[in-house]
Amino acid sequence: MRRGSRLRSPTGRVEAGETDQQALKRGLLHRLGVEIDVGKLISFVSHPYEHYVVDLFLYECTLVTDAPLEPRAEIPTRADISSIAYRRWLKEKGVTFGTAEGADVRLKDVALQPGCSGAVVDVLGTPVTTKIAMPGRHIVQNMLAVLAVAKILGADLALASLALANLKPPPGRGVPIQLAVKGGIATVIDESYNANPASMRAALDVLSRTPVGPRGRRIAVLGDMLELGAHSEKLHAALAPLVTDAGARPVLLAGPHMASLAKALPAEAEVTVRATAQELKPVLLQALGGGDVVMVKSSKGIGFSKLVEALLGQFPAETEKTGQT
Repeated sequence: MRRGSRLRSPTGRVEAGETDQQALKRGLLHRLGVEIDVGKLISFVSHPYEHYVVDLFLYECTLVTDAPLEPRAEIPTRADISSIAYRRWLKEKGVTFGTAEGADVRLKDVALQPGCSGAVVDVLGTPVTTKIAMPGRHIVQNMLAVLAVAKILGADLALASLALANLKPPPGRGVPIQLAVKGGIATVIDESYNANPASMRAALDVLSRTPVGPRGRRIAVLGDMLELGAHSEKLHAALAPLVTDAGARPVLLAGPHMASLAKALPAEAEVTVRATAQELKPVLLQALGGGDVVMVKSSKGIGFSKLVEALLGQFPAETEKTGQT
């Protein structure tokens, strides 16, 4: 991974004169105690940010050793999380999180709801039950990392879990907006900041779980996932079963790569494809009706934030209509 002028691998820094492949091999041996052979480059993605660029290189690797090598130092006990030795060991080895049995921070149970999620988590031996005020399994997964950091830094886990109940998404990252439209209230979920295959899957799952109103529909408004390289067409087409499973109809698409998804979707999906977000705007404004739930999702460069702005300009937000704050 390259960030600006710095070079890093998922397991540590890429040293001067060292290739990405050499750093990956050295880092995995150091962090996990396993030896690998690094094969061909599978994929490359570049993510430009305001002050730096992140380049991600995905390599095909083969495990050489059948089991991790013997640890180089004695592993401290987890009995005393506050011990200096334990914290030093955690910093050196890294902390794992997820649903696997051996994860340091493990998701033991989850309840996914339309507007939030509940979770039971084992955080380095401490049980935590929390509510996250944003929907989606992907948000729950990120929350595991947050709780891990809180625990390692010695923060109050109870206060950290309570804070998650007041979590609010930043613009373009899943903000729900209720609009007063003809025939009732429509819900727009603004995911216009970023898109990749994983986040598309997560967004469509949220769409499938969000209840519609009377005579309402689930509408998927999807734009190109950028920076996918040679696999772009295939990855866009692979969204078709996810869109179908979400019960989305109609499906409104914009961008040159979304043509691949349009071809892969069945006729009953009621697909409309336009070249740009600007050309899709009148179609969306005309389509929106009472009870609808609309997922707006694309890479930032496609400009779908302008579609959300157009919806807010055309229809009053429900809070404005009712005088709520």
